[in-house]
Amino acid sequence: MLSYYFGFVPPSWLRQTWQLSELQRFLRVTAGRSANERATTTLDQLCLMGTRAVGGIAAAVALSDEAGQHLTIRTSSTYPALAGSLTASGGAIGRAWHDRQPTVARAEADFGLDIAPLAAVAGAGALLAVPIATTQHAWGLLVIFLNRGPLFATDDLNLLVLFTEQAAIALDYAALLEEQHALVTQLHQRTAQLEATNKELEAFSYSVAHDLRSPLRSIDGFSQALLEDCADRLDPTGHDYLQRIRTATQRMGELIDGLLNLSRITRGELHSAEVDLSALARSIVAELQQTHPARQVDWVIAPELRATGDARLLRIVLENLLGNAWKFTARRPCARIELGATQQDGQAAYFVCDDGIGFDMAYSDKLFGAFQRLHALSEFGGMGIGLATVQRIIHRHGGQVWAEAAVDQGATFFFSV
Repeated sequence: MLSYYFGFVPPSWLRQTWQLSELQRFLRVTAGRSANERATTTLDQLCLMGTRAVGGIAAAVALSDEAGQHLTIRTSSTYPALAGSLTASGGAIGRAWHDRQPTVARAEADFGLDIAPLAAVAGAGALLAVPIATTQHAWGLLVIFLNRGPLFATDDLNLLVLFTEQAAIALDYAALLEEQHALVTQLHQRTAQLEATNKELEAFSYSVAHDLRSPLRSIDGFSQALLEDCADRLDPTGHDYLQRIRTATQRMGELIDGLLNLSRITRGELHSAEVDLSALARSIVAELQQTHPARQVDWVIAPELRATGDARLLRIVLENLLGNAWKFTARRPCARIELGATQQDGQAAYFVCDDGIGFDMAYSDKLFGAFQRLHALSEFGGMGIGLATVQRIIHRHGGQVWAEAAVDQGATFFFSV
């Protein structure tokens, strides 16, 4: 033994060089594969190269169950009979698993109760047990069976730790991809369910809104007939009631038209192109001024504002935002309304700013809901569907819309596409 030790044992630096080449070979064999293949191949090569690297006679990889109580041999080298489950409750196997430290056992009595029969099959007189683990997860153990106790156990264990660390990383990566795939599949399923539900709701709302228009027209028509044909038999109260009925049915008809328009916007196909927002705004402003030529408004429209999107839908966005600014600045003797652009998180964002009555930001979550109003109908007209339409259009363009305001200090609406 002394002759062998002093005459044939290579120096430490030579052993480390050889071991490094073994590690490099292991990495080359397991690299460049898909996640699932890499995990399987890594475990197989871990047994084969681990056995060769330390001069073993056989090896086995035992992976843990979810509770970490039992280890099941998943792959082995040299001896197919190396199979079964381990409780890792004692001996070197138990120490390696519970302490998460590489361990050497130089005698059968120190192997552990469950591993002893497998060691007998392999004819082993010693073994090395190395955890396969990362900081996030303990996967199992690599067990190398040897004829006799190793002369340089520390070097052998250090090398095997490098092997098992790579194997654990491969298993972590495979598990992460499997979890990601499951989440993506679940997301696709939920997205499909949401799309189906949305289509059903859109079809339902479209059908209901369309079917309601006919009876509303009848109510309005017969109310008008009563006012015209039976005017002499109605007292002032009767006239008032019928007029209220007509007003309510006409209002409901406007709301139904708003629902139908909102549904059409959601269902229509997008036709993307470069859109001159400044030109669109100038044409909308001209139309607004024609409705009330006497109003004094200082319009500020930034030149050359361009965006990529559906020109028809983006015009609807500007019509609603500029129309709201026009409406809510009506009490100002000389209002100011501006269309411009800024940067938000490195992306172009467009804005419509006014100096009108504004609103309380505490109620901003209601702004973009259908038929939600922050001001009484008697103060400012409208159906309460304009901003909901704006939000749907902007979301269809992959953008965002938001607002900033203060009571009696105006409002600014931002949107990106």
